[in-house]
Amino acid sequence: MPQFVQAESGCIIGVHYPSPIVDHSVARENVNRLYTIKRSVEAKAETAKIVVKHASRKRTLLRKRSRGPDTAQIESTKKQRDEANVDCDSDENSDVVCLDD
Repeated sequence: MPQFVQAESGCIIGVHYPSPIVDHSVARENVNRLYTIKRSVEAKAETAKIVVKHASRKRTLLRKRSRGPDTAQIESTKKQRDEANVDCDSDENSDVVCLDD
């Protein structure tokens, strides 16, 4: 804002109102330098190494699989139990694993 406008309005920047903290032209230059670095071949190679090491989905897939019994496994166990006519409520079959229906 020009000095004469500040004087007319009675609000002098730096006296009545704080001076700007950020110089936007310098900030824009810094952002452009940063993006130039990020687009470089070296930066992309380093990013790829980090992704392989820290963002691998291998562990996520293993965790998802180990959260609970497999549905096919449960169905197979139920089928085996039904074929064998096992009574899950009796104490005679303590070695048989019974799943709730």
